[in-house]
Amino acid sequence: MNTNSHWNKSFRFLRCSIVCMFFSANVDGFAQDEINETDIATLIDKVIEDSSTTLPSLRLCAYTQLTTITDVGSVLDRFDPSWGLGMEWQLLMVNGQDPTDQQFNEYKPKPSKRHPALLNFEFIDTNSMQLLSQSSSTVKFAFNVLPGASKGLNQHVVNHLTVDRFKQQLIELRSFAPEPFQIESWMHVNEYTNVSTFRFEEQTNSSVLDQVTFKLSVSSGEQSLEREVTKSYSNFDCSQRGIFEPLTDDNPSVPSNLREPSIPQDSAPNSGDPVSR
Repeated sequence: MNTNSHWNKSFRFLRCSIVCMFFSANVDGFAQDEINETDIATLIDKVIEDSSTTLPSLRLCAYTQLTTITDVGSVLDRFDPSWGLGMEWQLLMVNGQDPTDQQFNEYKPKPSKRHPALLNFEFIDTNSMQLLSQSSSTVKFAFNVLPGASKGLNQHVVNHLTVDRFKQQLIELRSFAPEPFQIESWMHVNEYTNVSTFRFEEQTNSSVLDQVTFKLSVSSGEQSLEREVTKSYSNFDCSQRGIFEPLTDDNPSVPSNLREPSIPQDSAPNSGDPVSR
């Protein structure tokens, strides 16, 4: 065997190993690059304060909502203010099929719900935010809900917020019960989970709700109930915003169901749907 060839191969292998070790060390170092207290405060202010969208005109952005209830079915409908007052909500599909005449006629417009582009995090006690974990791209915090919103299930649940540390954008808000508990002496909660995920939407130039998943399992005596509801939001269209009047509470010409709602103290965060918490 050629000695020079043998040493050349050995050298190339050694050089490759050194490069790989160097790369691995740098990746590990990057993943362990801990965020400091100043960065944490800045990140919280950026994500929480800037994401609390208060621009009422965003409520005029059209969007499609898919609601799925496990073991029940799914409904696809769309909100679009350009369809006219009283016609903002229209039924598109039921269980993946075009609605029948009866389903279409029995469809009732939804009551006022929080628009997925209007985020509000005033229920979060920012002074309670604690760093739980971090990776090369995300940071996870634990937080408490403000006393005024801490009713019902809130005393039994744990709240986590995950954000993109570089884009400074929301990723996930999760509230869950770490163990079963009782609401009343006759009502036992076996499982409670409420997860909201977010994405950046170019149409609104902001973070919006992407999906909300709510799971609940309760039992009372020999009876039990399990429910899982998922709502997904898509197809935003803000092109019609400019033709509407600004939405203000002192503008009587604007229907109350299109005005900026007050913060629900006892509801699923930013889901738009009341939940007994």
